[in-house]
Amino acid sequence: MPDFSKRRLVQAMGVFPFATSLPARLAFASSSKVTREFDISAYRQALLPREHGQLVQLKQTLIRRYPSREQCMQMAAFFNAREGLLVIANDPTGGVADWEIRPGTKLRIHFYGDVPDVKIYRIKPTLEAAAELYREWALNQFWVRQRTRNSHRLDFVVVASNSSLNLEKQHIHHIKSINGGSIAVWFTQWRRHPFDRLYPDYTAKEPAQFAELLTHLADEGILALPYINSMLWDERLKPFQSMASQVAALSAEQEPVSYNRQLPFLRYACPQSTVWHKNIVDARNSILDATGKSCNGIYLDMLAAAAPIFCHHNQHGHKRQDAYAWQHGLRKLLEQTRGAIMVEGCAEVYLDLVDYLLMHLYTAQADQVPLWSAVYGDLVQTMGWNIPAGISESSMKALIQQAGSFGVGAQATPWMTSEPEASLAKRVYPSRPHSPEDIQLREIR
Repeated sequence: MPDFSKRRLVQAMGVFPFATSLPARLAFASSSKVTREFDISAYRQALLPREHGQLVQLKQTLIRRYPSREQCMQMAAFFNAREGLLVIANDPTGGVADWEIRPGTKLRIHFYGDVPDVKIYRIKPTLEAAAELYREWALNQFWVRQRTRNSHRLDFVVVASNSSLNLEKQHIHHIKSINGGSIAVWFTQWRRHPFDRLYPDYTAKEPAQFAELLTHLADEGILALPYINSMLWDERLKPFQSMASQVAALSAEQEPVSYNRQLPFLRYACPQSTVWHKNIVDARNSILDATGKSCNGIYLDMLAAAAPIFCHHNQHGHKRQDAYAWQHGLRKLLEQTRGAIMVEGCAEVYLDLVDYLLMHLYTAQADQVPLWSAVYGDLVQTMGWNIPAGISESSMKALIQQAGSFGVGAQATPWMTSEPEASLAKRVYPSRPHSPEDIQLREIR
């Protein structure tokens, strides 16, 4: 892999000295993990690739797993008033690694696969300097070089919270009347079961109306993105219980891995399970409009957000604590999935296989920064922003402007908003704007 050119380094770093590598100490080695350590005692701030990006004061230990929403890129930068330090893991295979940041002492990277030649650079203490160098590295990786998708740019993503034909058609018509651009509809709760219950049962709760609505969208040239959870299954789903043992991600104790304590009946599937692949692909292909045609897109929840889990199942075709099984399994699933694909999260190793990224989880937090857009903003379109309930028209305008500064490609309210999008749109956008100064639901560039 070629090193960065001298000209580009001078542009990024100014007068700061360049070193291809700073001293790193091999701290721990075994058959399953190798840890490398780097001195960060001179730095008080960290720039971290958490979703859009995070600029944080170093006050407590942080541990984040790559590749996931929490550590979506193979980098971290550290700043003081005079200089910065950029760390790039330089792993072209995208293996699992835990990034452990100990304030005032060290950065420890625990590699579970191949141990790469970590690259360290002294840079200016700015986001721009870190992003420029990392982007130059990233453009040479497979998730960029292999990207051939011709994703249609969207202006707005309508959140359809049910499959009711009349209600959703009214909402879509309202959005079109005030936006007029290219629209997608993200169906969040169209299934016959409540959200986070009884996956992978993907039967519509109003089959005829839902199919007719899909036909209406196709006729209007609107992209449909029904929700499917790419990773979770519900152990209470009786028709699925006979095959659950074939798809479960197992812990070292040979127990199915739970999603969380609040929803203990939801279990992780192993992305390497071919049985799981078939379930998800069949579910996606079974979403048909009233003419029998498959819908033109899909939303796969959690896919590029969840941190990899080491599965200990002995019949999924992977080794124990395999640093690549999770990523390779999800990539196989994406390769089998037809049409346009939106995923939750932004782990970079899936970029060549997806069209749109839902990035909304941390947008209400003050420490977020537009690192992602500085590295990948021109390659894949991002969606979503956290819109609080009770927001005013003036606040909405400021929020849209902020989202635009982060490179968000199309506005959309996340499904967990406490105010339904249809009511929010009617309240904040009661009619077509009358002047360019009015708030506009349009593509944010």
